[in-house]
Amino acid sequence: MICSFCHTATVEWKGPMSALTHTECSNCGSTNCQVQDPTEDEQPCPHCGTAVRWKEPECCTCHINPPCSACVNAPLECPNCGEEFHND
Repeated sequence: MICSFCHTATVEWKGPMSALTHTECSNCGSTNCQVQDPTEDEQPCPHCGTAVRWKEPECCTCHINPPCSACVNAPLECPNCGEEFHND
């Protein structure tokens, strides 16, 4: 798993196998700091490895005429580092 603080793939589960208690980064020592792994449909952020998501569009008019241009042109955004990826 990837650490949300140091962005390395060094997070592991801790505790006995019958009752795992938490995760810990062996690089920076943070606990419960893992980022969500991307699913098959999601792409990881090239900067930190977090799954990128569609950014919530501003001024959505889908309630009038879906799909609106704000939703169609919405960029992908990394919820961890805030990097935006536009579809060019």
